[in-house]
Amino acid sequence: METSLANSILTAILAGGAALVLSAFVLGRRHAADGVMPAELARMMRRYGIDARDIASTGFADDFVGAVRNCAACDRKAQCREWLELSLPTDIPLFCGNEEFLNRVKYAKTG
Repeated sequence: METSLANSILTAILAGGAALVLSAFVLGRRHAADGVMPAELARMMRRYGIDARDIASTGFADDFVGAVRNCAACDRKAQCREWLELSLPTDIPLFCGNEEFLNRVKYAKTG
C-alpha cells in the first residue's frame, strides 16, 4: 500500500471514522459494489464495544468483509432493529448471522 494512502487511512481511523473507513477500505479491496457498512452492524458493534481498531488489531479484517456482506443481505433487519431498540446489551442474538464473528472479536479484544 502506498505510504500516503496508509497514512490517510490511519489518520481517519484515529479521527473517529474508524468503522466506516475500515469497511470502505476492506470492501474496496475486495471490489464490493456498495462499500457501506449496514447501520445494523454498526449499531451492534457499538452495543458490544467493538470498533474498527479492534477488528484490525485482532486480525479479523477479512472476516469483517463477510460480516458486512452478511448484514447487507440479511432478511431479518426489522427483527434486528427491534432487538437493538428494546433489548439490554446482553448476548449477541442467535438470529444474527454475524453472532459468531462479533463474539470472536469481542473475546479476542478482552482476552
